[in-house]
Amino acid sequence: MYEKVEVTIRGKQVEIFKFGAVEGWKIMRKIMAVVGPTMTTLSKSDGEPDEDMLSKAVSLFFDRLSEKELIQLLKSLTSSCTIDGAKVIFDRDIGVNGFTIELVKAVLGANFEEFFTEVQGLMADSLDENNKKEVTPIKA
Repeated sequence: MYEKVEVTIRGKQVEIFKFGAVEGWKIMRKIMAVVGPTMTTLSKSDGEPDEDMLSKAVSLFFDRLSEKELIQLLKSLTSSCTIDGAKVIFDRDIGVNGFTIELVKAVLGANFEEFFTEVQGLMADSLDENNKKEVTPIKA
């Protein structure tokens, strides 16, 4: 059994079973195709990771994925969850509402938050290094 995270979302008890390695990497690949090119926008202006990066990532999914891709990603993300002890039935449980947005954020957080935080830190470090210019003294 994979590790699980238990959360309460809008009065409903949700269990999120973390993805296994293969499934996690497949989903991460899809996620990075959408949010990877904009990782720097998921950071604060000072280069520090933004605590609200998961909200920004979810927003990018809606902006950049086709309808078919979005539905497939939502199904993949929520397939490892139970709501009030019952396995998720997509058409019944994953409506166009705030609960679904909060559930997706919780699944992303449980499975990928550490990865996003590490990548953001590396990118911020890289940007800092790229912005440092070597100063060449002017010879008179």
